Amino acid sequence: MAEKDSFGRWKENAYMQKSPNACSSLKTLMGKSWTPFLSGVGIQDTNCPILPGIYIAPGFDLVLILKESNIPKIFAYGTYKINMWYTKKNEMFGCQSIVIEVKRS
Repeated sequence: MAEKDSFGRWKENAYMQKSPNACSSLKTLMGKSWTPFLSGVGIQDTNCPILPGIYIAPGFDLVLILKESNIPKIFAYGTYKINMWYTKKNEMFGCQSIVIEVKRS
């Protein structure tokens, strides 16, 4: 995870975590919100691994998902970038980058 500093520059690798078995690691992180999260992204089977397919996401209640998950509930205000790489047998087969801005309400 990268963190944006007060000058607008990214501090890369501010936080790092390597998780084998992406699906089961995410399932642990999501805790009680795993089933509603999967339903919200159009996946009915809650077992790992998630099978390839076309999923139509009806949406989910983000407040409920965050409340019921094991994601930290307190986070410092700021802008963060999460980079994820998916590998199998040391070969990358996917990646994604998510930017999150945490603001005071």
